[in-house]
Order: sequence, then C-alpha cells, then structure tokens
Amino acid sequence: MGETYAGVRTFLVPNGIWSDLFHPDFEGRGDDRTARFYFVARLVPCKGLRVLLEAWRIALERGLGNAELHVIGAGPDSTLLKETKLPGVVYHGYLPDSELAALVRGMDFLVYPTSCDNFSLVVADALASGCHATVSDHLRGVWGEEERLGFLEYAPRNPAILAGRMIDAARNLDKYRDPALRRKQYERMRDNYDWNRVISRLAGEIRKAVEARAPGPRRRA
Repeated sequence: MGETYAGVRTFLVPNGIWSDLFHPDFEGRGDDRTARFYFVARLVPCKGLRVLLEAWRIALERGLGNAELHVIGAGPDSTLLKETKLPGVVYHGYLPDSELAALVRGMDFLVYPTSCDNFSLVVADALASGCHATVSDHLRGVWGEEERLGFLEYAPRNPAILAGRMIDAARNLDKYRDPALRRKQYERMRDNYDWNRVISRLAGEIRKAVEARAPGPRRRA
C-alpha cells in the first residue's frame, strides 16, 4: 500500500468492499442446474450492455441451454432490453446494496464488457460473492493475481467471443460452483479488499510514516 517515489512516501488506497455483505452462498444450490449470468452497472453505452445482449443472442443461437441473464441498473440503455426482448433475460432495475448482494449470491458468472472503468467495484463484489468474472480487456492489469488464480478472465468486447465464453462457462457449471473455489475467492477478496482491512493497513502505514519523521530527543545545551 505504501511506496516511496522520489523521496516522497505515497499511499495507494484501493477501493474496498464489505465482505460481510458480499459473500457466497456456502450452502450450495442443490439440484439447480440453471447457469445464472449477470451484469450490473449504470446503463450507459460505455458499460457494454449492447455488446452483452448481442453476445447473449449469439449464445442462444449456438445452444447455450438452461441459462439466465440478469441485468441490474438504471439508465438510458434500459431501452435496449425492451427493444431486444431476448429469452432468459431478467431485468431488475436499480437495487440497493443489500438486495443486490442477496441477488448476486444466487449468481454464477459476472459478464462485464465495460470500456470506461478503472478499478470497478462491480468486479470486486462479484469475486467476493464467489462468482467467476469475465471482464473486458479494458480492465487488464487491474486483476492480475485474480486472473492467475482462475477467479477471473479477460475478453475483448466482441459479442461472438463473449458468447463462446458464456457457453463454455455454462457447460462447466460444476467447476465454477465448487464450494472450495468459491470460498477461496471470498477469502482472497476479504483479506485484501475488505474496508476494515484496507483502513487498518492504511492506519499502519500512516503511523510508520509519522514515526519516521518524528524528531528525536533534544540535546541539552
């Protein structure tokens, strides 16, 4: 969190999550075999809803099977949902955090073809909830360790490629619903991004910086 650049101590504080709110459903899904994808954002063009809906259309044509796409958010691009009226798409509108977290616990995959995010709490919340995330190349470099661990993958904002990723994910549902994998994801996000831990680490860095600059005892003349 703390680094020194050109002799100046600098703190890079990540956005945090509330891991007591965003966490997996550790009890599992029983016999439920519906693959549940979701997208949550302000519904504006740069977030990629149009790309995602076209990817969904292609995936359905290619035999996606038993799957749903849940869309959460509000904005001008909500009209796309009325225009396309694709099977399996469920629109929730805007949800407060408590309702969003409860819904996401029942999801399997986040698909997020954004072109205008930097860090993206949407992705952090999804990973903490045990969902596998497919996110646009625009975010490449932000989630390097999560990609290495298999929690997340990058993809271009190409509907045909995204459709292929969704079909592959749905066909490997058991792999992504593995309770051990979901718990590992949750623990990774909790230990590194929970606000309580972020604030604690920042306080420790500030304390060290203050102590390093504190004057020593004065000598008597």
